Amino acid sequence: MNLTEDEFMKIVLKHEISPWKYDEKSVNNGKKLHDQDSWEDTPLG
Repeated sequence: MNLTEDEFMKIVLKHEISPWKYDEKSVNNGKKLHDQDSWEDTPLG
């Protein structure tokens, strides 16, 4: 998609459904998924 994280967040936060509100402080890393090591993660740019 060639977007920065900030650009992505500006788009998705326009689609919040009330009464939910995004809280950056409540975001944390989850457990690694069973196939995550096989994902393509080459940085773009």
